[in-house]
Amino acid sequence: LVRMTQAITPEGCAALRQAVDTERSISRDSVDRAAEHQRDLHPVELEELIGVDAMQHLWDLPIKFHGGRLFQRVDQFRVEAFVRRYTKGTRPWNVFHKDRAAVTVNVALGDDLAHGGGRLLAVFDGALQEIVRQEGEATIHPSSLLHAVTSMTWGVRYSLILFFHRVWWNELDD
Repeated sequence: LVRMTQAITPEGCAALRQAVDTERSISRDSVDRAAEHQRDLHPVELEELIGVDAMQHLWDLPIKFHGGRLFQRVDQFRVEAFVRRYTKGTRPWNVFHKDRAAVTVNVALGDDLAHGGGRLLAVFDGALQEIVRQEGEATIHPSSLLHAVTSMTWGVRYSLILFFHRVWWNELDD
């Protein structure tokens, strides 16, 4: 797991929070079947919300994370992006799970100390660890990392999730 502060500006974080507050899906989540309370974002929409430079910075994170061993160029992956909104009464937590991509980038869209609960937990270095983040801070990890979000007790927690999927040679022609 790698942490990167200021992966998104405060203005970009505010735009993403506003986007999910304005419009979100309550379809059943693929992990725990609870209402997801998220807004899926096409890369063009994400770029409009956070800007070209921030978008490029996020797209470079999996390349830097793996030192070019897994991805060497941005055309070697497909990105699935969404903003998730957690509250005590709507989406209170997320159970322990592993993601279904090669690399996950999770960006806190608000300071973790601005709400109660909603802490990112992960199992690494032989222990269960709580990761407290500042607004705009990203965690980058292999999607095989076991992680969860603790129960919300008050306030609203927002996060941008990016799943970087490998593109295989036969997909490049599509």
